[in-house]
Amino acid sequence: MKPSSNPFELVLNQLGLEKSDAIVVGDSARRDLGGAMSAGIDCILVGGAEHPAALKSF
Repeated sequence: MKPSSNPFELVLNQLGLEKSDAIVVGDSARRDLGGAMSAGIDCILVGGAEHPAALKSF
């Protein structure tokens, strides 16, 4: 389960992509960005201005 990096790494492997070929767009700093960052994938938080407290953990 997210925020584990495993789901992100699994999808990359299934698609035959490198981490540098991907970007994760998510609305949860902890689940989406946390997992992507731990997998080494660039990421974008949608609605970050609406959740400023979530950004403090990064």
